[in-house]
Amino acid sequence: MKAISDCCPRDWCDQNLVSLHNSAAMGLVARYCSSSSSIRVRNLEVFTLVGADQITKRDYLTLSEAMDKHLVRVDETRNVSELKIENLSGDFHVFIQAGDIVKGGQQDRTLITDLVLPPKSGPQPIGSFCVEQGRWSRRPGESAAVFYKSDKQLITMMQRYAVKSVKQQSAVWTEVDKSKKALTMNARKITGKEINSCR
Repeated sequence: MKAISDCCPRDWCDQNLVSLHNSAAMGLVARYCSSSSSIRVRNLEVFTLVGADQITKRDYLTLSEAMDKHLVRVDETRNVSELKIENLSGDFHVFIQAGDIVKGGQQDRTLITDLVLPPKSGPQPIGSFCVEQGRWSRRPGESAAVFYKSDKQLITMMQRYAVKSVKQQSAVWTEVDKSKKALTMNARKITGKEINSCR
C-alpha cells in the first residue's frame, strides 16, 4: 500500500494534494495510480492507491523512536502554545502526529500538527497545548529546558477534536480531565478499591 505522495510525482503532489476533491486533480491521480476496491466500516471508507514508487529511498521514525535514539531535540520556549523541535539526524525523516505528547519542560505538552520533519531540519517552531494543568516548573530529575520521550498520545476522539478543531487550551484540559475521571471510575470498578486519581 502506498501513500498518494509515493505514487505521484512530487511536484504534482505539492501543488495539488489540497485540491484532490477537484475532478481534474482526481484525473491526474488516476493517470499515476490505480485504486483497489474500497473497504467500508460504518462511516469510514478506505481506498488503497497503487502505483510506481516516485521516491527512491526515505527512512522514517516516529517522534517517540527518534527521541529514544536522541535524534530529535524538543526545547521549552516558556510559551505554552509553542515549542522548538529539531531533527538532528542526517538520514531519518521524523513523523510527528498531532496528539503526540512530550514530557518535561515547564509542563508536559501535546503537539498539534501532523508533519514530517526532514533530516538536519534546524530548530523549527511547532504548536503545542499543555496536558498537565497546574505545573509550571521543572519536575524533579528533569530539565526545565528540554523535553523527553513519551509513549503517550491523546487517544480519544474528543481529545483530538479539542486539539485539531476547537484549538483551545481549555477544551484540551476539559477532555484530558474527562479521560482521567473515566479511568479512575473504571479502576475503582475493577479493583473494588477507592482510587483518588489516575495520572
